[in-house]
Amino acid sequence: MGQYFLLVNLTKGEYVIPDLMKLGEIMIAKEFPIGNILLYLIMTKNTDGTFLDDLKGQLKHLGRWSGDRVVLLGDYAEVYDIIEGFITWDTIEKKFKNITEEVRKEWEIIKQYLEG
Repeated sequence: MGQYFLLVNLTKGEYVIPDLMKLGEIMIAKEFPIGNILLYLIMTKNTDGTFLDDLKGQLKHLGRWSGDRVVLLGDYAEVYDIIEGFITWDTIEKKFKNITEEVRKEWEIIKQYLEG
């Protein structure tokens, strides 16, 4: 079957659901790839001289997770597997804010810009 993953910001209490695929598939995904999304969220906001300057007003999540505690959490994680004080997928879905759609919309803006 395979394990699915969430990108979780423990500092801000937010999470993003990349396209639901197994880890190997996620790494090569083209629509909403986990590696690129993570980079987008954690990169510094200094975008001077890049194409992102043109889109600054439309990208509110760009670099928003920079400096925060971020984890990649699989759905196989069980309470007994996890170090004390850590959380499971179920806890995250109940207590954290899902920002997937907001980030996906911004990702589409970037893709459209780059595709010209």
